[in-house]
Amino acid sequence: MRVVLIKPPVSSYSRLISKVEVPAFPLDIAYLAAYLKANGIEVSTIDLVAEPFREETLRESLLRILPDVVGITTYTPSIFKAHSLARLAKQSIPEVKVIFGGHHASALPEELLKDKDVDYAVIGEGEATFLELLKSLEEKRDASSVKGIAFYENGKFIRTPQRPLIQDLDALPFPERQFLPLERYNVHITRYKGRGRSGSLMASRGCCFECSFCSKAVFGESYRYRSVDNVMEELFLMRQKYGISQVTFHDNLFTFKRDFTLRLCQRMSSEKLGINWTCQTRVNLIDEELLYFMKKAGCTQINFGIESGCEEILQGLSNKMISKDMVRQAVALCRKNKIGFECGFIFGHPDETIEMAKESIAFAKELKPNIASFFLLTPMPGTPYYRIAEERGVVDPAKYDRLISLPDKEPVFVISKMSPKELLEIQRRAYREYYFSFSYLLRRFSKLRSFMDIKNNLAGLFTILLLKKREAK
Repeated sequence: MRVVLIKPPVSSYSRLISKVEVPAFPLDIAYLAAYLKANGIEVSTIDLVAEPFREETLRESLLRILPDVVGITTYTPSIFKAHSLARLAKQSIPEVKVIFGGHHASALPEELLKDKDVDYAVIGEGEATFLELLKSLEEKRDASSVKGIAFYENGKFIRTPQRPLIQDLDALPFPERQFLPLERYNVHITRYKGRGRSGSLMASRGCCFECSFCSKAVFGESYRYRSVDNVMEELFLMRQKYGISQVTFHDNLFTFKRDFTLRLCQRMSSEKLGINWTCQTRVNLIDEELLYFMKKAGCTQINFGIESGCEEILQGLSNKMISKDMVRQAVALCRKNKIGFECGFIFGHPDETIEMAKESIAFAKELKPNIASFFLLTPMPGTPYYRIAEERGVVDPAKYDRLISLPDKEPVFVISKMSPKELLEIQRRAYREYYFSFSYLLRRFSKLRSFMDIKNNLAGLFTILLLKKREAK
């Protein structure tokens, strides 16, 4: 059986995406490709985020490969692109089966399966489910025996029982990197540290916290992590075979299992891998000893989701359940250990006012992170905030491609007390006040050490100036 796995391009709704977004390595299709390949399936991968999308070129590729199945990963802002790819696949090879997976398919399978070009939806973690579905199709068995899928049969929507989450992550083969354009996956300009090829890695899956803006439709609420030996083996492979020296850990909670993180960092340090890396975690999941070993192991930056500078939002509306004092303590520890940190803020929480939003801008200025990101709330399907948006009647499936938080378009599915125009204005104000402050510019340019530093900082400045130009229009 031949399978083609495709990652759709992002929405063309925002032209700014091409200016500020660097393609991330597609761990989703890479993990699935490796798993299928290990089980004897002939697999091809196509990442249309990293590679230019031309309909005729893709059609030619499909006709050359002649797959039995086309699998397409789905994310809400790219769902229309996913549907157009399904249509292209069916037009090119009418007998091909099209399977959707990923976040959007897991959250809204019944809705997307109304498209006659989509045959099945894989819900949740895809590896075992996709493989079993392929075997069912190959053997012409009843698909209803496959756990974790949805489909229509004789006009009736069928959703099979949920498949248990994968507990032994070490049993999964490493993501298939060989046939993906690794040279296109670079560190975002704001996270740049030194030279070298960039790569992505996950040491764990799942999240047990209950933030209202976050979807756990794929990896679930159960936190599972790999063994230190298994992660180290993949790091060695990335470094030695692919020349990767800049790694981003895409775990939701890299430091959740403190003992695991500590042991991993000690191994990374003792093995002298020559890798710089970044991760994300919560401010209440770090301490001084842990940061010391993270720094020693090559950690250059931690991404914290702060979400708001308003205690009412942190403690209540967003269900983030952290305090501003926790944040202050965390960033102080990062500074003490000379680890950079990024702080992400969200504007548009339910019933948030302009005054509440201004508290976030003030808090960002107080914290002085290396990077401050100011997002507009995007209530994604499968999140508590999406349910609030549905209850308030602001969800419009025709605008899924506009669920992108960039400061060149007004937001959709708004549930705050601010209007879309006010939200866009407060976001632009946040970027302007933070990045054009004298203190920030002084901190930034005092750290320039090379021509590459200058180049990347100028690229970042260009992005901010582009925002200002759009704001003036």
